[in-house]
Amino acid sequence: MAAAVKGRKAPSNAVVPRPIGMDKLFDLDVDDAIWDDIGLDEQVRTGIRGILLRDRSVEELQRLRYELSVLGEWFKEEWDTLMFAMSMTDDANLLFQLNERRTNLIRLGLGWTQALSNLPADVRPSFVGPEPAQWMEIELETDADHVELLQEMEEDGYQFDDDDLDMGLVEHMDTLALADAQRFGDM
Repeated sequence: MAAAVKGRKAPSNAVVPRPIGMDKLFDLDVDDAIWDDIGLDEQVRTGIRGILLRDRSVEELQRLRYELSVLGEWFKEEWDTLMFAMSMTDDANLLFQLNERRTNLIRLGLGWTQALSNLPADVRPSFVGPEPAQWMEIELETDADHVELLQEMEEDGYQFDDDDLDMGLVEHMDTLALADAQRFGDM
């Protein structure tokens, strides 16, 4: 490379790196001169950082897709196991407990569905198991429970003021409401 720079056959801003002897080639340390990025202009550095960031993003998206598919598989396995257990017993006490577990599992799936609703459709996991009517039943029950709790608090004389509000939570709830409105065409 030194000959190309001397003979003006290299780019005008080319910098000759310091030579490394063959005896030191396999004993490089993290702060050796070979790692210096002298001769790279800011656009090249920015491009390299951009490529590395893109590669990390692609890797992270692959990991997230895998984790989300595992989440969906776990939900299906829990649902199938629960349905099998419910079909194998006639004990009213056990059926009551299993039905409570069913309700909680659907609520968990509803929460995950809402939390992941902003992800692209090809990334979102599908929670296989409950019928659409079961999802709707639990969603309505949950909404009714929240309304009932708020009504009870009002009847008890509880007054909401700005100090009671977690502004981060309020902003998140507003974002979810906006996402729901866009998803269901209410806008």
